[in-house]
Amino acid sequence: MGGAPDGGRDSGSPEGTWEKVATSLSTSRGLFTSLPHAITASDGRVLFVGGASSTAKDALDLFANGSFTAGTSLGTPRQQPGVISLADGSVLVAGGSTGGQHGSAIASVERWNPATGLWTTLGALDKARNKPPLARMVDGRIFVVGGEVAMGSFVSAIELIDPSQNFAVSTAGALTLGRSGHVATPLADGRIFVAGGVDGSSTAPVATEIFTPGVTGTVGTLTAGPSMTNSHLGTNAARLPNGGFIIAGGCTGGQKCPTASATCDAYNPVSGQAGTFVACEGMKSASAAHAMILLPTGRVLVAGGFQGSTSLTRVEVYDPVTNQWTLVRSLNESRYDAGIALTSEEKVIIAGGRTGALTSPTYLASAEMFDPGPPTMCTICQLDGACQILAAGTPCDDGSPSTTGETCKGDGVCAP
Repeated sequence: MGGAPDGGRDSGSPEGTWEKVATSLSTSRGLFTSLPHAITASDGRVLFVGGASSTAKDALDLFANGSFTAGTSLGTPRQQPGVISLADGSVLVAGGSTGGQHGSAIASVERWNPATGLWTTLGALDKARNKPPLARMVDGRIFVVGGEVAMGSFVSAIELIDPSQNFAVSTAGALTLGRSGHVATPLADGRIFVAGGVDGSSTAPVATEIFTPGVTGTVGTLTAGPSMTNSHLGTNAARLPNGGFIIAGGCTGGQKCPTASATCDAYNPVSGQAGTFVACEGMKSASAAHAMILLPTGRVLVAGGFQGSTSLTRVEVYDPVTNQWTLVRSLNESRYDAGIALTSEEKVIIAGGRTGALTSPTYLASAEMFDPGPPTMCTICQLDGACQILAAGTPCDDGSPSTTGETCKGDGVCAP
């Protein structure tokens, strides 16, 4: 299927093109995680875990030094589980489903040891759930929120997994509304922001909730957050250098995604307070199920996705300094529900996914890489936690009384 046009480059855009990776995933698949991304381990290897084609997969593919190798399979095949790196460098996988539109939700939890390359089954969540986003709390506990038991049946329960207590699972309250296809984004002050997704209504909710963790051994509290200006389902959030995040595109009309959106919401954090959402410039092309990632340059990249019955090759980059999206070089293959990550060389890799119409997709094993270039902006934070993003060449203050006349350098550092 075709995609958006190749859209040229400007002086503020990443240079280069997407290059095909010579090796591929061990099996064609997409739907790797609860959100379209892959996991970078502490040793720099990128993990593409599980996923599905016609059924859920147990495959693990590891990318390093420009090529893929097959790793030890999961104990349980699973589509769209929650996946997250732990403080000790291992990787945790929780939930997911047995695959397909009517697959059964999974409760089991597994941990991958980078030293041995093996998976260990740790136990189970209290609530089986597909598509649960995971977030790592400041004290190392893992926050598990929402998801779905089956299509149209949503989970509101929150659970915490504690690696320091032999991965014990405890309950931590519930969302006001059960939701699936949402994001759970950690903030700089330790709180976790839950936004987007679908709750069974005809439109995706704009309401958000904020979880404030308690001290270790206690649960924490859940409060209402500010409403988004637009609804977003089937997308991802990208942290910005100032501690906020953007959420862009996705579906606007229920779980079957009748309409893809180009809208963008930016969250401006205020430490200990609710903060605010503002509408950022919309993407050049509406899409859902695209890959989204924060680049080392401080910009945000969105690649692929689908719009109606068309899968996309288009790639856009958002600049938080100018609040503008720019079309850059397109993917070689259109894809959605792919995995995306940064390699140890700080290049972008995107692999797998689906191409073609949602009703009859073709699953991919291919991968592509992109070099976004060096940092081009600085983040300056004040004592109250407020942060500002500045473009290279802009006057700034590094906070040192012994220096004056600093500017934001091309390497992202504020210096004389």
